[in-house]
Amino acid sequence: MFSTADSHNDGKINKGANTLNDHGDYTIIGNDRARYAFGFTVNGDWNGFDFSLFIQGIMKKDYYPTRDPYFWGMYYDPWTNLTYGNYNDHWTEENPNGYFPRVKSYQAYVSGRGLAVPQTRYLQNAAYARLKNLTFGYTLPQKWVEKVNISRLRVFFSGDNLCEISGLYKYYKMDPECLGGQIYPLQRSYSFGLNVTF
Repeated sequence: MFSTADSHNDGKINKGANTLNDHGDYTIIGNDRARYAFGFTVNGDWNGFDFSLFIQGIMKKDYYPTRDPYFWGMYYDPWTNLTYGNYNDHWTEENPNGYFPRVKSYQAYVSGRGLAVPQTRYLQNAAYARLKNLTFGYTLPQKWVEKVNISRLRVFFSGDNLCEISGLYKYYKMDPECLGGQIYPLQRSYSFGLNVTF
């Protein structure tokens, strides 16, 4: 669960006793637990063609990129790669509505300070839907294959993890199941094949 603090009119943030009963200016702004997991499969066949489709995802999850160099780029470390969003979508006098603040290193490096303090502007919607598998096949007519002593011949294409839709920042191209870059992302894979029954 994420929380943030809002300042009073005097500009100071009151953390209170940092307890549930005396939380000062802190308020809950998100929840990093994955909620409402879903998945569904669709199958069909017609006139020798067949297909199956498997989609899965999470309907509700928040993610704050604390100490995530893949999100923050040079705001995390000066030697970290400059991301496309860092370069093209930060504050300048010509771009006062940029997503990121003016460029300055180490703003997201130290926990509890600067951009590393959870806030609503950079709280990410980590909900997603992923096309886990798509299989498309065609079974040749029996009268064609029985001439070569084959009872069934099917050609097919299958793809895994073909695409996903997520609510993450448009230039943050991380796998929504592997946020922070601490896990290898799911690989997209494609295969073609034959099923032969003699």
